[in-house]
Amino acid sequence: MLAYLWYTAQSHAKESARSYSFAQPDPLAADIHAILAEGFSAGLATIRPGAALSDIYAATAAVIHGAGLTSYQRGHYGHGVGASVGSEEWPFIAADSDAVVEPGMVLAFETPFYGKGIGSLTIEDQLVVTETGIEVVTRLPRELVRID
Repeated sequence: MLAYLWYTAQSHAKESARSYSFAQPDPLAADIHAILAEGFSAGLATIRPGAALSDIYAATAAVIHGAGLTSYQRGHYGHGVGASVGSEEWPFIAADSDAVVEPGMVLAFETPFYGKGIGSLTIEDQLVVTETGIEVVTRLPRELVRID
């Protein structure tokens, strides 16, 4: 059985998520999580000032699809943070986005998967874009963690 943990810090709307298992993870769930992690790493490596959000989406999708999850589809792999509470907001890291990453942006970057019989598998970090790159605000491990 997998459980999804939503992490919210007091006084700041922090968007981050991780997946935890209360038993030995199903091998299929572990394999899917590993693919999501590969896609997450590839996408994260492309996030920098001046990068097109559509290119970040493409880099993430290419690795996930190339690793075998060819039918995995998402409308977006992340979004802006800070203008509203409790909802995803513009700009979206989406295939059709015309926005680019700019210093000062706060973004949530994510590779979630929801599957019947598997549950929710999610890796999501909150990022602050600086003049030279990004600062990852989330400090939780990205691995699929078993809690005994």
